[in-house]
Amino acid sequence: MQAHNPDRVGFGVLAKVSGSPEAYREVMAQLGELDFLRRLARAAASTLNATDLLRLVASEASEALGTDTCSVYILDEAATTLTLSATHGLSATSIGRARLKLGEGVTGWAAEQRAPVVIADVREEKRFRWLPGVDQARFVSMCSVPIISGDRLVGALNVQTDTAREFSPADVDLLGAIAAQVAGVIERSELQQRLEARLGELHRTQDIHRRFTQLAIAGATLETICHAIAQYAGVAVAVFDQSGLRLAASDMESMPGQLVGFVDPARRDDDLRVGPIRAG
Repeated sequence: MQAHNPDRVGFGVLAKVSGSPEAYREVMAQLGELDFLRRLARAAASTLNATDLLRLVASEASEALGTDTCSVYILDEAATTLTLSATHGLSATSIGRARLKLGEGVTGWAAEQRAPVVIADVREEKRFRWLPGVDQARFVSMCSVPIISGDRLVGALNVQTDTAREFSPADVDLLGAIAAQVAGVIERSELQQRLEARLGELHRTQDIHRRFTQLAIAGATLETICHAIAQYAGVAVAVFDQSGLRLAASDMESMPGQLVGFVDPARRDDDLRVGPIRAG
């Protein structure tokens, strides 16, 4: 028995297609879409670099859908603004600069409503928002889908054409499948960044603990301790006694010699943060 080869599935499909040129082209288009999604899935599984994946999506999605442009907009942490993060067919100088409020334009509307939008002619669409230096008068038809990860909105994915184009439900489904891959990689990339940041904090905490243990064992002076704290905190540090008299400082010129009156540790006056010291 001949072994099953998934890469040869297309030949079996073609063998069952009638001699109709239309049917042949349809099958070939479907196989091209499947091949693109397979390559995209492999790329998404093998990278945590969201920037690289967005570039791949922007460069190849246009070809898969037969459009002139593809643009990826990512929602900011405040969940209020969509920023152009990758594009194929638009000016590269607009990346990171072109922005839309959530709900603004067709892109913002698709993201806010979390629903795909198909526009036959953007010139007749009231919701369409022209972005200076980004959109061009040559664009006619447009399709925009939200990028969603679980219940979290990540952004929006757009494609545009220079001539009139009727985007079919299959086109919308394909763009939605691409958006799902984008959402997964962005989610994993952000998780990786949070883990790396947390790991960096833990290493920093260990270093601080080790350093001050060494200072304590060595019987370091208050001035030495102030300098050590300043090195980690990145700001000037001073120690005052209960009467407010300065005992030591990492920078004598930037710290006051005397604190006048009672200072609430919760207050911050003139960029001076004061906290109590309890020594055993």
